[in-house]
Order: sequence, then C-alpha cells, then structure tokens
Amino acid sequence: MAYQNDLRASVSHSTLCHVAILASLAIVAVAPTRAKAADAAPSSDAKTLSAISVEAVSDDQSFNVESSANDKFTAPLLDTPKSVTVIPQSVMKATGSTSLMDALRTVPGITMGMGEGGNPFGDRPFIRGFDSSSGFMVDGIRDTGSQSRDMFDVEQLEVLKGPSGAFAGRGAPGGSINVVSKAPQMEDFQRGSVSVGTDDLVRTTVDVNQMLDDSVGFRLNGMWQKADVPGRNDVDDDRWGFAPSLTFGLGTPTRIAFDYYHYQSNGMADYGHPYDTATGGPVGDVARSAFYGLENRDFRKTKSDIGTIKFEHDFNANWTATNTTRLSRTSNNYVATNPDDTKGNVANGYVYRAVKSRNSVTKEYINQTDLTGKFNTGFMKHTLALGFEAGQEEVKNTPYTVIQTAQNVVNPGKSNQYYTNASACNAVTLASFDCTSLYSPNPDDQWAGQVLTSPNPTTTTTN
Repeated sequence: MAYQNDLRASVSHSTLCHVAILASLAIVAVAPTRAKAADAAPSSDAKTLSAISVEAVSDDQSFNVESSANDKFTAPLLDTPKSVTVIPQSVMKATGSTSLMDALRTVPGITMGMGEGGNPFGDRPFIRGFDSSSGFMVDGIRDTGSQSRDMFDVEQLEVLKGPSGAFAGRGAPGGSINVVSKAPQMEDFQRGSVSVGTDDLVRTTVDVNQMLDDSVGFRLNGMWQKADVPGRNDVDDDRWGFAPSLTFGLGTPTRIAFDYYHYQSNGMADYGHPYDTATGGPVGDVARSAFYGLENRDFRKTKSDIGTIKFEHDFNANWTATNTTRLSRTSNNYVATNPDDTKGNVANGYVYRAVKSRNSVTKEYINQTDLTGKFNTGFMKHTLALGFEAGQEEVKNTPYTVIQTAQNVVNPGKSNQYYTNASACNAVTLASFDCTSLYSPNPDDQWAGQVLTSPNPTTTTTN
C-alpha cells in the first residue's frame, strides 16, 4: 500500500509539472500581445529612475601583455606571426614561482628535462619536443651556461615556440626563452617578501628602486632561501643572490646602464626513483620520500656572475641604436646518485647507486649592436630591426672520477682480479653501500669510495 501511495504521489506531481509547463507556455504566448498594447498606450504611472554611477579601481594584476621587451619584435604580439607566450610578474606572483621550472609550468608545450642521456643537471626545457637549453637569452643576449635560474631578478619571461632564428639566432628548432631582468624605474619604491612554509622553507626577497637624480636611477634586488624539497628525504635547495643596477639618462635620448648579477645555490642533486627495466615503467610501490643518494658523497653547487654594460641612443622618435657588452661566468658542479637498474636489481628489491657528475665552467664575452627604426614609403609603413653580434663562448668541463668501493675489492674466486660487474647488487656491493634497499634506502650510509677530479678536462670554444 505504501508503494501505491508513493506511485500516486509521483503521478500527481508529474501531472502538476505538465500543467505548470502548459501554463508557462500560455503566458509566453500572451506576453508579446500585452507588450505591444503597453507600447501603444504607455501608462501614466510610469516613473523614471535616477541614474546609477558605478566606480571601481582597475585590477593591477593583469595577465595581459601586449608587446615584447625585445626590440627585435617590430609589432605588438597580436600582430606578430609567431607563437609567443609572455609570463609577467603578475603570473609569477599568483603562482608563487621562485624558479624557472615553477614559472614554465604555466606554459603549455614545455616539459623540463632532468639530466637524461648524460646532459647537465639544470634548467633543460623541451619546447615542442626539442631540447631548448641552448636557446636561453637574458635581455636579448644568449646565456648558455648550465645552471638553475631563480626569479628574484626577473621582470618577465618570453617563450617563443618554433624556429626563431630571426629573434634568437642559432638554437633549437623548438624555440627559445628570453629572460627580462628588472631595471631601474623613474620612481622610488621599496618592496619585499618573506615566505615561511613546511619542509623548513624560509625565503626572503627585497626590491628597492631609488632615483639618485632627475635622470639617474638605482635598483637593488636580493634573495635568500633555505628550504628542503617537499616529500623528499634529505633533499634541500638553499640559494642566495643579489643584482644591483644603475642607469644614467633615464627619460633622456641617451642612456647608459650598468648591472651585475650574482647567484649561487648549494643543495642536493636528486634523480628520483629507479626505472624498472623488467616492467618498462616506474616502481609503483615505493614511497615518494625514498631517496637513494648519499649524504657524504652527493652535492650540487651552482654559481653565476654576469656583468652588463648597455648603451642606448634615440636619434629621434623613430630611430634607436643600442650597444650591449656582457661578460659572464657560470659554473655547475655536482655528484649525483642515479638509482640504476641495468642489471635487474629492482626485481630483487635492491638499487645500484650509479654516479652522475659534472664540474663545468662556462665563460661568455659578447658584444651586440641593434638598430631599430620606422619609416614610410608613400602610403606604406615600415619597421626595421638590424643586429650584429660578436662573441666567444668557452665551456670547460673537468669531470669527476668516482671510484666505487666494490671496484677496489678483490674477487675472492679469482685471485688478483677486481669485480667487473660492480653494478650488480650482491653481498660485496651491499656491504660497501654501492647498493641499497629498494624500499628503505638510507642516505646516511657511510660510503667509503673516492671522488677524484679528472686530469683531462674538455674545453669547447665557440666564436
């Protein structure tokens, strides 16, 4: 009986719904006729409401950027036949980006490499599938040093996708990235930030701009950070840097700017989890926090020093010449543990602590001249950008020779012979901590091998 009552109730409700719909249709059908009648005979009771004024302050956190900071772009981005993504300060603040990797997460079509294939451990973006680490520019000038970049002195990032030889010269076909530095402005301000978070994060930044005269501006940016990496045991990311800049002739036709950038980091290189060669994928049941490196062996230190002198002159409202000279030195120095499974150790619950290392110094001496102008021929308008660059890049790599403990142990089965299959986990390699447990690695294991500097450095010079 209860079921029948519920059924009747639902039928009644359905009937009411149909009645309501029909009534609505009737109202809609009648409404236009009444409206016309109302237009023909306006009511004498109609009242005119007073005007309402709405005022609001525009949001300064706009993500829209209309033009590039690079003078080689001769038109606004909307009119440039090129795929360009600009990441302004507002986006970096909204996303809390402190590194280049953080900022580029907002750009589709980019993935970040982690030193695969023997390449340096550092900023290694892949744009449209191509390694574009050779396509880094700082204020329109190439910056190829292997490093990890912080955002404390960055005004905006400009990502060009696809071949961009006209803008960046030689480089990867995937695209290029131009880092626009903070420069003195014609106003006084003091800004700063303090960040405190989990995993022992403490970070502070300062940004001070001061007009020393009517046309002389000074700006100082600084940063200090001490932090662990969330979710990773024994992995830290400590860094600090400062960047003073001084510009003469602000607001005048002739300007000369001096700026210096110093940045260095000291942390732990992290190659993550092993790749299971048996299954062709990652090991699924290992804790995210598992770290296979060694505290008494592994490290990563980077350092960058960049000095720039820039001269600009406006001949008139249409023509501007710029000459920039830059000297830079960048170092990338690390010994890192690569959790290796080339011998099938993962299937037995072990991981071999293979070693990746680099000790490189990149020096660059570059002078670049640009001329931009506008002119007309009849009814046609033209914009011209000319450039000439001369420079030298030198990369010197003095790699480390890492001698695993097991390589110095005599094979008891064959007199006067060393273990040749040291990457296979066995009693000897486990006792020497060249191997460790897949599920519970201990970064504090007292590894007793040797890290030596190779006597045969490799130097590559590009003119």
